[in-house]
Amino acid sequence: MRRAILIFLAVFAMSAGPVAAADNASSLVLGFSPDGRYFAFEEYGVQDGSGFPYSTIYVIDTASDQWVSGTPVRVLDQDETVTLPAARGKALDKAHPILSSRHISEPGALVASNPVTETSADPHFVAFRARDYSLPTSAKPYELRLDEYELPAPDCPDMDLGQPF
Repeated sequence: MRRAILIFLAVFAMSAGPVAAADNASSLVLGFSPDGRYFAFEEYGVQDGSGFPYSTIYVIDTASDQWVSGTPVRVLDQDETVTLPAARGKALDKAHPILSSRHISEPGALVASNPVTETSADPHFVAFRARDYSLPTSAKPYELRLDEYELPAPDCPDMDLGQPF
């Protein structure tokens, strides 16, 4: 379960990075399987420029650290008159067999978040406790840190360096 929590937090930490355009995806946790082996989340929004709504549903096998076969499920409606809820509904319909066969329904708990809109927090570090303790506790917090490093980008003629986490 600890690995599932870390994967969940990493997903949200990665979504807090800089955005090159005004397209800023929203994220929604769809849940875990009862045993914590599978984790699903949705990334959705409206493309900057085109106005096309999109939804992508990811399902991770937390034991193997791989995408589940058949995922991610992507829907991009190339029609600006289609609503975002309609695109999201199509993606959920397409992903339903994958989600239901793995019994993904446990909501999990958001224990830390560092959204792109947060301006006062360190975007590369978060410390948190996995449970809500009402009373003072001696439980040590978990800490996650993202380290950036430069990589050459030989296949990108317009860029000398790529910057992954």
